[in-house]
Amino acid sequence: MDLAEIVTHSRKPREAAIPAKTPVAIVQAKMPPELKSSAEEVFAALGLTPAEAIRVFYKQVELHQGLPFDLKIPAQATKSPTPPAKKPKENAIASEDIDDLGANANIDALFNNL
Repeated sequence: MDLAEIVTHSRKPREAAIPAKTPVAIVQAKMPPELKSSAEEVFAALGLTPAEAIRVFYKQVELHQGLPFDLKIPAQATKSPTPPAKKPKENAIASEDIDDLGANANIDALFNNL
């Protein structure tokens, strides 16, 4: 038995995800080779082929009637990465005053200072 036969025989036959006579549509996408490789490593670790992973994604889009995750612009890509700090209220309790009140502080005293 040569190496090709060993590899062929060592693989477990997979059940067809789509029955043979079912009509199919083909999806093609261009992406950086590094992205494809790293994603396929994750798929393999999950026991999925790339085609199965794509079908899972499409099914989730169908079930959610949208993307199955939130799309957000990363903070560094926005004009203002963090919202401007709010000005403290004039009657706000200073942090050192909170420390002075301690764990046994009266809650009414805290709210009266707000």
